Amino acid sequence: MTTAGRRPRSQTKATRARLLDAAFRIFARDGYEKATVDDVVREAGYSKGAFYVHFRTKEEVFLALLEAQGAAPHHDTPAQQPLPLRESPQAVFRSLLDIAQRDPDWSLMFYEFCAHAARNPAIAERLGRHFEGWRRDAAAALRRGQEQGIVDPDLDVATASAVLVAVAQGLPLQSRVAPRAMSADALSPAVASLLNAWLQPKKERPAQEVVVPTDQRASMLDYNAVAESYEQHLDRTTGPFVTPLLEMARLRPGFRVLDVATGTGAAARRAARLVGATGYVLGVDRSTGMLDVARRASRVAGAGHLEFQEMDAASLSLPDASFDAVLCGLSLPEFPAPGRALREMTRVLKRGGRLVVSTWSAPDRVALVQMVEHAIAEHFSGDVSPADVSPFAYSAPKALESALAGAGLQDVEVRRERHVAEFTSRDDIWDAARSISPRLHALLQQAQPAVREAVRNGILSEAERYLIGGLFRLAAEAVVGTGVKPT
Repeated sequence: MTTAGRRPRSQTKATRARLLDAAFRIFARDGYEKATVDDVVREAGYSKGAFYVHFRTKEEVFLALLEAQGAAPHHDTPAQQPLPLRESPQAVFRSLLDIAQRDPDWSLMFYEFCAHAARNPAIAERLGRHFEGWRRDAAAALRRGQEQGIVDPDLDVATASAVLVAVAQGLPLQSRVAPRAMSADALSPAVASLLNAWLQPKKERPAQEVVVPTDQRASMLDYNAVAESYEQHLDRTTGPFVTPLLEMARLRPGFRVLDVATGTGAAARRAARLVGATGYVLGVDRSTGMLDVARRASRVAGAGHLEFQEMDAASLSLPDASFDAVLCGLSLPEFPAPGRALREMTRVLKRGGRLVVSTWSAPDRVALVQMVEHAIAEHFSGDVSPADVSPFAYSAPKALESALAGAGLQDVEVRRERHVAEFTSRDDIWDAARSISPRLHALLQQAQPAVREAVRNGILSEAERYLIGGLFRLAAEAVVGTGVKPT
């Protein structure tokens, strides 16, 4: 039996809920600052007395709405829908946005209340506890990822969770002001690229893009000097990886194809055969020496719809949406600005067109390149610029996947491809090592004879490990990725 003068609990809960519903509508319509308690009770159909039975201030109403909206996490139990760390950085970002943007009206009210709380220390402290809860949930998700081996074990999860909460809460506000520029679709690749550095161990973390002045990079990566030997050893070094590059491009007769950093034109020549006389292939490179060899080889091959031009990958002098497919084989880390180059390649793609990029895999999977890098590190550590980018900068599949997504591509696929090259002599290996690394070639040109001999002996000493039955069998692996420009 109900005690006289006391309302049933169900009626009390209904009154409170009705007041909260009314407050939400008033705050959404008039804004938090302008709304009054009189407005709320009038909307709810109650007296002020009924309001003050449940709430002491307008701030308490908003804090109760914060709980009722489910915007505050449930601190006593794990999140019912944990961050999808195993899926992809894009999925994590989308999950955070879904939490922050459950209701457009709510997000606007929330930011207005935050501004109000910032001027009232007591309210700010209470609101701060909600932010602390969000950060705690994000940190717990990241710690679970560390335990599962999918998040960098050295990541400072407290700082990272604060960044995640700030991004997820800040973007909806910006999108209200600039909906086109700050849309989730536009920002997702960029934020996913940042998250990708957290969602994997250090050994697979993509290298940060470093912009190196063109003249500085050219002094270390002078392909002109190695063009002839590069073509000579192509079949056993980079040439075998042309096939998977073209397979993933899915070329058809009549296609227009761009081959970026074409080198001596191996991929461009084969692409020209695939697209036929009704198609067109343009190979571009910054090395005039490489292009000279490419033009000579294409004349021998008799390709009349194949052309070569000197051009910088980061600034393609080509119209937007002018190619059905863009290729880039084993060159991405050597560009002065890899991310900018990928965006340029995407720009010149037609909608629905496909970009295919290959890079070297991990050092222990690319024997010849690894030997060269060991030699450079041992004998030329003081001569190599700190800005020099490793050829293994995109060796992890996740790193290349993130780079392609960051360039604005969708339906990204990445796979590994392996080849074993056979060399009959030590001189053959030494020539191939210099042809595959213009950087080594340039350093050797400046070195003393004793240093050059020490480098040669070091590389050939490592090669002895691969001597089997009179042949040096050097394995090489590439990571090949593709993505499609949104239609």
